[in-house]
Amino acid sequence: MISKIPGFEKYLVTEDGRVFNAATKKPLRTFVTQRGYERVGLYVPEIGKQRRHFVHVLVAAAFLGPKPEGFTVNHKDENKLNNRANNLEYLSPADNVRYSIGRFSKEDLEVIRYLIKRGVSDPKIASCFEVCAGTIQCIREGRTWT
Repeated sequence: MISKIPGFEKYLVTEDGRVFNAATKKPLRTFVTQRGYERVGLYVPEIGKQRRHFVHVLVAAAFLGPKPEGFTVNHKDENKLNNRANNLEYLSPADNVRYSIGRFSKEDLEVIRYLIKRGVSDPKIASCFEVCAGTIQCIREGRTWT
């Protein structure tokens, strides 16, 4: 299935995350960020420039409907490159952090706490465990995994 992207009617997106120019039907080139997410450049006429957008956010907007305020798009299988609509869901920030609970073993948490005590930054720890820095901050502040 293919759909127009809300707010970007000159572009189309498929359920599996391929983005096309609506006029030419040509696929757009995407790239993968350092954090492992796929992005694509879309022209924004209001500012006269191209802006980069996360493909999973575009797929969710097209196939899941509008994102509730404050929510994020989650990859159910935790594969940041699996941008299929049936693999995406909207989660509140709290639910998104809870979703990560299963990712940490007892040993992982011991290592994370050790690194925190040694003064390693949240972003560095997060990149080692492939989570966002906010998840490490929650552990640091004792808001979760206590």
